[in-house]
Amino acid sequence: FQVLAACVGDLEVTFSGDRQPLENLHFEINNEISADLPPGEFIAGLLWVDDGYGGSCRLRLFLKCEWDTGLRLRHSWQRRVLRSKLAIASWVTLYDTASAEHTESVSAMVATWPRTECGFALELPRRWVQEVPQHLTVDNHWCEFARLFGDVVRAELRPMEDPDVVRLVVHFYSAHAALAIFQGLTRRVLFSPVNADNRFDAHPVACTVGHYEELWSERRTLQQQMLQKQQEGGFVLHLCGSGTNQAFCPLAIHVTPARWRLVVGREEGCDVVMRRNHVSKAHATLTLQRRQQSGGWSLTVE
Repeated sequence: FQVLAACVGDLEVTFSGDRQPLENLHFEINNEISADLPPGEFIAGLLWVDDGYGGSCRLRLFLKCEWDTGLRLRHSWQRRVLRSKLAIASWVTLYDTASAEHTESVSAMVATWPRTECGFALELPRRWVQEVPQHLTVDNHWCEFARLFGDVVRAELRPMEDPDVVRLVVHFYSAHAALAIFQGLTRRVLFSPVNADNRFDAHPVACTVGHYEELWSERRTLQQQMLQKQQEGGFVLHLCGSGTNQAFCPLAIHVTPARWRLVVGREEGCDVVMRRNHVSKAHATLTLQRRQQSGGWSLTVE
């Protein structure tokens, strides 16, 4: 397999009527965006990053495309009514994982982490693995891949609650190695150019760093854990006002424990982009905080 540095975009998908099965919308959006891509560029993966707040969901796309293609798609996919008319999709963020900004962002994130956790977990599609559970020998290709980042104490493949997912759990000798592999993979895509069916096969990376024993015993996928945290609290800011041009603003902004800090502005690199002349490049920062006494949530706008 290969590690693909893709353009990553988030779509805000709002149901036109009753809530629809996400699998149906997943298939329809994949087909419609694929039709908008030039030859040689393709969708490497799609991932639902929440399960719905206030009648909308967020879909993350991993695109093997030029940055200009991503910008064009982001512009054209605003208040886009799907052909089935079951939902409306608006492109809200775009991020290039091959850029220097990506490297700086991830480096800054891991710089604040403790240097005491030597465990690393990477979730893989079950179709890529022949046998689970499995203790990996040094000549196994997954173990060899981990050893590119540092010396390995042990590595195993573990089953998950989701039967379609398995977890590669690696115990490195050093925390530096665990952080290095996280830094190299996060927000990217594992990509197999040709699978058994002679088709492209890609899987968005879901990985984390922690204590090996805890990562080994956890049966929930990282997405399941994230959705559970999102459901524990947060805020949804909805677009209001009959005079507001909805083509230039997202219908809703979700501030959740998983997305606790968002920058709102006119510039493309912002978490939430509002294309209005009166909005500055980095207009405001939304920060979600837990109240110590009540245990509730507060939202700060700066």
